[in-house]
Amino acid sequence: MVSITRRIAVGASFAALAAPRLARAAWPERPIRFVVPAAPGGPTDIAARIVAAPLAVALGQPVAVENRPGGGGNIGTGFVAQAPADGLTWLMASFSNAANPAMFNDLPFDTARDLMPVSQITRVPVLLVVGADFPARDLAGLIALAKRVPQTYATGGVGTSSHLAGEIFNRRAGIEAPAAHYRGAVPAFADVMAGRVGWLFDNPQTALPNIAAGRSRAIAVTTRERIAE
Repeated sequence: MVSITRRIAVGASFAALAAPRLARAAWPERPIRFVVPAAPGGPTDIAARIVAAPLAVALGQPVAVENRPGGGGNIGTGFVAQAPADGLTWLMASFSNAANPAMFNDLPFDTARDLMPVSQITRVPVLLVVGADFPARDLAGLIALAKRVPQTYATGGVGTSSHLAGEIFNRRAGIEAPAAHYRGAVPAFADVMAGRVGWLFDNPQTALPNIAAGRSRAIAVTTRERIAE
């Protein structure tokens, strides 16, 4: 989901109504800042970079992807919410933007007031991924292992899909694996592959290349149906 500040839309509408006979300036008149509130190389970053190039061609201005990770997406989101209302600062929103208002009491912005959704870009399942040397070979084995031996799972940050999927899994599986939060999916995946944490719920964009290379294995998928390899 791409978002811009809601003030941009309100301001533009007001200007058009107040001075209907004035010629509008070409928009955008300057390059676009496309903020990704996650680390480089993760699924949110990949999606933003895929669409940035064709957007730049369509708009006639450069679209510069800028990573501002941390705070479960709140650092980058806060930057966009507080940016000038000129339509030139965008946010590559993600699952955490829907979840964080319910998880944080002191957000310096109001998601519904300060951000306006523009377009949905991706919709992907989530894989439960372990390192290549993880002892469990399937979901039943992973649950049984977690009940015998304390396990920790990795997340891409507080409030991300990997975090909430992990907590839902804990409840449904009857286990108590604590979360280890990272500043994005890429560093989280690195520790899963190294065996420093047990597993990660991750998007196929970042998981499949490592699975294909034999560095990790997919145990399960969050959809009802299997996904194509």
